[in-house]
Amino acid sequence: MRSEGERKTKKHSVEYRRQWRKVHIGIDAETLEICAIEVMSNARGDAQVLPDMIEQMPEDEVLVSVHGDGARSVNRYGV
Repeated sequence: MRSEGERKTKKHSVEYRRQWRKVHIGIDAETLEICAIEVMSNARGDAQVLPDMIEQMPEDEVLVSVHGDGARSVNRYGV
């Protein structure tokens, strides 16, 4: 069985491999201002993004908590 997208690809003789992009956004909970953003391919693990996002934050900002969806593995940052 094939999905609708796979049937259309086969029917129209277009072969490609799906490439996903993930967007991670760091938001200030009080102001709802975006403090950090990271766009990545599906080849990189979600937990690997946290250090890069922390580096984007202004130095005078205090990081109180980090929340993730928990759908993947947990690393030393707790995400």
